[in-house]
Amino acid sequence: MAGLLLVRGASCEREMALRVSLGAGRLRLVRQALTESLLLSFMGGLLGLLFAAWGTRLIVNIVASGRDRMDLSVPVALVPVLFTAFSTLFTGLLFGLVPAV
Repeated sequence: MAGLLLVRGASCEREMALRVSLGAGRLRLVRQALTESLLLSFMGGLLGLLFAAWGTRLIVNIVASGRDRMDLSVPVALVPVLFTAFSTLFTGLLFGLVPAV
């Protein structure tokens, strides 16, 4: 996600120049860049958590196949979810501010 955010920030240089020429303030541009980057990073984090949940179920089903009455449950742990939320927030802030500055 970080690479995609950096490429997005570099590619919208022309758009930012046009907005400045139309009278947009620096704070408005920074706020727009942060909003876009946070939205993209949280969407990536949610997609990663969704893939992790699907992958966990897939692995449990593969391990449990062919066995007689084997019940496996994998609960959702809070620490990986919090880590994902923190890392997406950090990534969105960092890579949203770099192109804006």
